[in-house]
Amino acid sequence: MRPARMRWRVTAAFFALATGAFACSSGPECNQLACATGLEIHVTSRQLLAAGTYEIAVELDAVSGSCRIIFPRTTELSECDPGLPVSVHWQSAGFILSVFARAEAIGVTVSRDGELLGQGMFEPEYRTVQTDRSTCAPTCEIAAPEVLPLDS
Repeated sequence: MRPARMRWRVTAAFFALATGAFACSSGPECNQLACATGLEIHVTSRQLLAAGTYEIAVELDAVSGSCRIIFPRTTELSECDPGLPVSVHWQSAGFILSVFARAEAIGVTVSRDGELLGQGMFEPEYRTVQTDRSTCAPTCEIAAPEVLPLDS
């Protein structure tokens, strides 16, 4: 069979399958948009952060661990303990701790080179959200952002 004829048959088969799949769907179209369960904790400072190694200890219900990040930063990524569902991202005067889990109680302690800078306990109130229609997955539980000031 010639290559042009083979490409035409493959293309025709693809369109037949694609249009058949949409024509045969019985429910509403879902966009498959993503969402993540959890919340953000904004760790803020009124002044620029001093150079050093920052450790962010986190307790999520029964799970605990920590993340470390060096400032001035050499990378945007933090180093977090395996299995701890969090990440840390720098912002202009502080950082954002993203929690990717539903925890009833969250404890956060921030230190720089062993010196305590701040700590806080949070009991987030979650709401259920769906990124598309009420009949489409996924369903996520998110809470409003929390703030942990370092200069209080």
